[in-house]
Amino acid sequence: MKFQFNLSHARFSKLKSFLTVWLLRLKSRQFIDSSELDTAYLNNYTDKLAGAVKLIEEHLTFPLPDAEIKYLYLFLITDDYLELDDTFKEEFPHEYQMSNDLIQRVYESQTTAGYAHINKQALLVNLTRVNIAISYFYVEPSTFIDQPQIDIFEKDNPLFSRVVHEYIDSLRTDDVTISKKFETNLYLIYIFVLINLIPMKIMVTPIYIYVDFSLGKLYTKYIVEQLNNNFRNTNIQVQETMDENTNIYLSDLPS
Repeated sequence: MKFQFNLSHARFSKLKSFLTVWLLRLKSRQFIDSSELDTAYLNNYTDKLAGAVKLIEEHLTFPLPDAEIKYLYLFLITDDYLELDDTFKEEFPHEYQMSNDLIQRVYESQTTAGYAHINKQALLVNLTRVNIAISYFYVEPSTFIDQPQIDIFEKDNPLFSRVVHEYIDSLRTDDVTISKKFETNLYLIYIFVLINLIPMKIMVTPIYIYVDFSLGKLYTKYIVEQLNNNFRNTNIQVQETMDENTNIYLSDLPS
């Protein structure tokens, strides 16, 4: 497998840092214990990394332990260098189930009409990817961690916020405690996936608005643009003609 990427400075720095620390650890023969990785279901990582492993082994002058190959494989998946193929449900059953549970909560929070607009496979892949990252490479973020910043996300995405908070609460058990800081980090991780992959407009009941101002088409167009900009997280449907579905008639003239 060949790896060809056009990396941003941030991604390059992260990859360089990971490989530097990892290779230094390998050179000192401080290997990961296979019991530390719950990867019993992984089955095709060696084929995917054959070329990379050969190059690394030539550099190290000794064979890579299987657990270290798995560790590299997990990193490349979580940082989006490798795609999750059709076997990811079998390879990562726990992370897949977590992802599926969250998606089910999203479905239950909206009307059936919106289902067709949700790309469930894309959601499953991306949520599973971040759940793998949480399981094996969790690093506390240094941005968007202050409560005022969180408040902005919750205000702009009330439905997603409720779903995510309820889901995180469901993860708490007698054996699993989630601190406030960790809860905030989980919230941000999941909310970013949802707002990037699900159009907010399908999550709420549409409001049909007919806009008709006497100052002309350009002014009417301006009002429509202001509505779309200021209520972007509301499912506003601006109509060209007024009909029985119209909820709001917006005009400078009496109806």
